[in-house]
Amino acid sequence: MNPKGASKPAEATDPLLLNGVAVPGEVRQLARCMVEEFAQIGYRRDDLFALFQRTDYLMMNMILRSEGETYVRDLIDEVVAEVPVFTITSSVSELDEDDCSHESELGGY
Repeated sequence: MNPKGASKPAEATDPLLLNGVAVPGEVRQLARCMVEEFAQIGYRRDDLFALFQRTDYLMMNMILRSEGETYVRDLIDEVVAEVPVFTITSSVSELDEDDCSHESELGGY
């Protein structure tokens, strides 16, 4: 008997393709999780909606097509109002020559 599925050991010639499968569940909860993920890393409302419009974000695009623009925009507004957003800022300052005297402490960098 040849093992199949999860019991079959992986072989070098096995295809490495990801395959999505439909599972029962709540579409709104799934969509909310996706919006939260991107909102937490700083995506704004328009950027979030643009993800739903992209066909390479298959699940998000399917939700937009099945539930409609109003549904998605309302969900985005709801999530953005509730979810803390991480904001990262950076700045560059000019160094004077005295600041460079510590190069050896930083491994020459």
